[in-house]
Amino acid sequence: DNLISLPDLFWIGAGVAGVGFALSLYFAIRFIKWTGQLDESAERKSIREQYEEKFKAPLGGLADLKTRLAALQQTHIAAQATQTTLNGKYTERKLQSQSIENAFAALTGRSVPEKEWQKELADLKERSAQIESEILESKLQLSKLDITEEDYLAEPAEAKYDPKVVQELEEDLQGLESRLADLQGDLETLKAEAYGKTGDESTIPWTELLFNLQSLLGDKITVYKDLTAELVAQIGLTQVLANLREEEDQKIIQAINTEAITDILNQATGRYQKLDLVDDQIIVQDAFSSYALSDLSTGAREQVQLALRLGIASHICGGEPLFLILDDAFQHSDWQRREKLVETTLDLARSGWQILYLSMDDHIRDLFLKVVKPALKKGFKLIQLS
Repeated sequence: DNLISLPDLFWIGAGVAGVGFALSLYFAIRFIKWTGQLDESAERKSIREQYEEKFKAPLGGLADLKTRLAALQQTHIAAQATQTTLNGKYTERKLQSQSIENAFAALTGRSVPEKEWQKELADLKERSAQIESEILESKLQLSKLDITEEDYLAEPAEAKYDPKVVQELEEDLQGLESRLADLQGDLETLKAEAYGKTGDESTIPWTELLFNLQSLLGDKITVYKDLTAELVAQIGLTQVLANLREEEDQKIIQAINTEAITDILNQATGRYQKLDLVDDQIIVQDAFSSYALSDLSTGAREQVQLALRLGIASHICGGEPLFLILDDAFQHSDWQRREKLVETTLDLARSGWQILYLSMDDHIRDLFLKVVKPALKKGFKLIQLS
């Protein structure tokens, strides 16, 4: 709305109050003089003329003058009230004016004189409409981006918006969220396993669970150290035993290749000349090759085993004769080898060995009767069981 200027408002109020006061004062003075100088007709004539000039009406008498004075006093009082109201309006208008100036200063950044308010207000309305249009356009563009208001930026972003980059970032974000979900699942699995290891309730906090795990780990480390020490000791003992075994194997190899054993071996088999020990396997050698004892025929293997027993027994006793008990030791040998074995047995018997041979084979019995009995005579005895 249009505002009455401050000077106009002030002077209007001041004029009304002044006129009322002046008239009241004037006629009050005149009234006093009227009452004090009733006899002065010239003065009354002057008062009457001035009254008629001021009020455009004839003065009927003192009553008219009193009536007019009362009316003027009422007018004076009303003028004073009006002046008070006008003063309040003046103050209110001044505050409103200051508020309007402050608003213009806040909106425009400068002080706007009152005479330019209407023009400046029109400019501001035009700019406001333009800004509203720009806001509407921005909202339409933002709606296409599918971004909530709380994600809006107050200042422009450093990077220019690129839908392709946004899509790539969203895909990366989805991948990271999926990875995070997997890790959280793994974490929950680990936590469940930890509860299972410690025996704790699933409601205890992580800190307490980790402390219990640390304690359990300490116990496991102690057990591990004890087991490690035990294993190291066992490994050391195994190495010592392996060394001892290797030494024993060397001694066995040396023992089984003494002259006493090799002579009996050659005599008993008629072919093999030397024995060896390789990885717990007995190896026999002839003039051309080597053979594992397990690869030989049953008869050849028994001949080697018999020669080995006889040779070891002879070696242990230091050449002193002992006794042997043979339970059909020649049964699996062919007939030619049987004769050689029987002759070997005869040689041992001649050197003082006592030999008991148990057999159910008639051919072996007949060989002993044919070869051994004539040579030993009384030293040979045949016992037949029915």
